[in-house]
Amino acid sequence: MIKAEPTLLVHGERLVEGAMRRQRKTRDDVLAALRSEGLDDLSQAAAVVLKTDRSISVLKALSGRWDGLTGIARRRHAPI
Repeated sequence: MIKAEPTLLVHGERLVEGAMRRQRKTRDDVLAALRSEGLDDLSQAAAVVLKTDRSISVLKALSGRWDGLTGIARRRHAPI
């Protein structure tokens, strides 16, 4: 049984390039997800996550310190 995990594509206004390459997602894919949530650019997102069903979730940035990324690992995945 293969168990998929969410993949962090954006963290702290920065694209996680390696994860994006492995998951075959582009900057345009991320920007489209931001626009669908009413955001204009990466500075308005705390994170962008590729879910196990291949959909993209956007966590909006909030003022002040907040870490809603508990449980989403930033680790290298073995190539398929």
